[in-house]
Amino acid sequence: MNRRGGALTSYLLFEKPFTRALIDLGYADTMARAEEVGSFLDL
Repeated sequence: MNRRGGALTSYLLFEKPFTRALIDLGYADTMARAEEVGSFLDL
């Protein structure tokens, strides 16, 4: 990765709306697969 790409990635990771969107996507994906996740975690 060149410097410019690295700077963009770093910038995006600290932008609240971008980070919030990543968290929301991860949460929605996990909830959609809750049974599978529960089995994996042996819950």
